[in-house]
Amino acid sequence: FTGAAKGNGWAFKLGAHYKLSEAFSVGATYHSKTDISDLEGSGTLNGNPAEFKVIDFQWPETYGVGLAWQATPEFMLAADVKHIGWKDSMKDFRLAANVMGMGWNNFPALPQNWKDQTVLLIGGQYMLQPGLALRFGYNHASNPVPDSTLNPLFPATIESHYTFGVGWAIGGGHSVAGSVAIAPKVTRTNPNMFGPGVAGTTSHSQTTLRVNYNVAF
Repeated sequence: FTGAAKGNGWAFKLGAHYKLSEAFSVGATYHSKTDISDLEGSGTLNGNPAEFKVIDFQWPETYGVGLAWQATPEFMLAADVKHIGWKDSMKDFRLAANVMGMGWNNFPALPQNWKDQTVLLIGGQYMLQPGLALRFGYNHASNPVPDSTLNPLFPATIESHYTFGVGWAIGGGHSVAGSVAIAPKVTRTNPNMFGPGVAGTTSHSQTTLRVNYNVAF
C-alpha cells in the first residue's frame, strides 16, 4: 500500500497560566478530540491504482498541568504531566478503497485497542546572556500500542524523547529558535502480526529538526 490522504475538521485548545510568586508559576492545558472528515486520497493497493478513504481517524483528547521554577535569574526548570486519550480514538482502523475503478469496498476493521498514555516531561532553560537561551528536555511515557495489535501502519511505540534547543531574541519583538528532538529506537514484536503464529517485528526511532521565526505584537 502506498498513498497519502487529507481531510478537514476542527478542534479547540484552552490554556491557563498563573504566577504564584516571582519564582513559581503553574499552568494547565486542554486539547479536545478532533472532529475531522474521512481522509481521502489516491495511491496503489497491491500494485493497482486505487482511491481510498481512512474512516473517522481522529487525534485524541489531551490535557495536562505543569509547574515552572525560576531558580535563578539565568536558570529555569519546568515539569509537566500530560494525559493522552488514545483508548477512545484508537479502538480500530477502518479503510475503504476503490481499486481500479471497480467500486468501493469497506475492509474489515483492524483492531487497535490502544491504551491511554500518561506523559511525564521535564525541561530547563539557561540564559547564556540576555536574549540568548539554551534549552534541554526529556519526556517519558509508556507504550500505548499492545503487542497483540501492533502493525507496521502505526509503529507509535516510542517511549522517550531527548530535546535540545537554542533561542535568540533579536529585538523589537523578533526572535528565532532551533531545536532537535531525538527518540531512541524501540523494537516490539506482535506474535501474530501476519496470521496465527506468524510473528512480525517493528523498529521505530525519530529525529526531528525544527527552526522557528517568531514575531510578537
